[in-house]
Amino acid sequence: MDLDPEELRQILNQTWAELYEEATTAPLPVGFPPEVLTKLEKIFGTYPGWDSIDAASERIRSDKQLEKTFLADLQHLCDDEDTFQWPLDDPHYCLVLGLLKKYYDRLIAKLSEDEDQDQDDEDEEDAADWWKSVE
Repeated sequence: MDLDPEELRQILNQTWAELYEEATTAPLPVGFPPEVLTKLEKIFGTYPGWDSIDAASERIRSDKQLEKTFLADLQHLCDDEDTFQWPLDDPHYCLVLGLLKKYYDRLIAKLSEDEDQDQDDEDEEDAADWWKSVE
């Protein structure tokens, strides 16, 4: 997949904007395992909103050690969700992990769509030039 930096930046921003819009107009579009949902409901009473995510994100960003741990956890969650152990003792941390996992999934889907579209375009060009290969 060949994306120029500007194209990637646009996809990143568009994906984040979509997720943010959904999160500000309806319950967060994040699927959590039942045990995480139970913890979140105990803390927030209802499905948490964007303000809760902002506060939890700021806590992670402000602590360099926690940020390193978070990045490792996010990578593990994205690479192998089945073996990931959610840190149920920190529901706010789970909230940010879940949201960024959703963002990652959407981003990968968009990048795959772009790659598929590029392949379709190449196939159409090849099909249009069939006559060039006839001797």
